[in-house]
Amino acid sequence: MVGDTGVIAAAHAAGLVVHAFTFRNDSGLYGFSDPVSEYKAYYALGIDGVFSDFPDTALAAQGFARVIADLEALPIAGRGAEGIRRSLEQKLANAERHAARGAANAAAGVLRALIQQVQGLPGSRISAADRQQLTTGLNRVLNGL
Repeated sequence: MVGDTGVIAAAHAAGLVVHAFTFRNDSGLYGFSDPVSEYKAYYALGIDGVFSDFPDTALAAQGFARVIADLEALPIAGRGAEGIRRSLEQKLANAERHAARGAANAAAGVLRALIQQVQGLPGSRISAADRQQLTTGLNRVLNGL
């Protein structure tokens, strides 16, 4: 992999979406230690999606990034909203660190606690639709571990 060549940004500037292909779980030729690292590197470059022979791996690699983006955009109302957001973000980052180290059980435990925290937020703090979207994303990541 060469790195950012500017092609993705140029495509986005022209209103195009970029999907890379074909990703597989077998040994990569581009110096990545595992398939998830390869997916994450391309996602970090800004691609919009992938064609993959192993969609579960592609979704697992993208899972944390999607939930992090959802959490950053989540409107939380009321006094102490930023403290609530920081708490949620810290738990999510902790779960991602556990998952990256291969500690799936630890990551799952943190994600379950995070889901309970989100579900426990009162309706005055977060809308039911936003709660559902975030919970769905967290469950998707949990199921991908």
